[in-house]
Amino acid sequence: MDKNIYNLVSSNEKLRLINTMAIIDYSASGEDMEYILADDNERNRNILYKIGLTDFGIEEECTPNNGIIDLINVGFKLASCWCNSQGFYNE
Repeated sequence: MDKNIYNLVSSNEKLRLINTMAIIDYSASGEDMEYILADDNERNRNILYKIGLTDFGIEEECTPNNGIIDLINVGFKLASCWCNSQGFYNE
């Protein structure tokens, strides 16, 4: 991931953008999130590009598999918390 590009959009805007993605599944073990999944589609890829990820960054951070991406790594670089009703956020 090119960190210079990643820093062009403010953290609040990145959170707003990532929270527009529809979550299709998630799992937690106690207070620890295991995964937060979204469809790997053009709309979601464009959001990830807007927050500064490249195709390589998406492969590294979101581990695309069978049309699904995991947002846990990207999301928790931007926020300290996640819940289904609120998305990623900072306390």
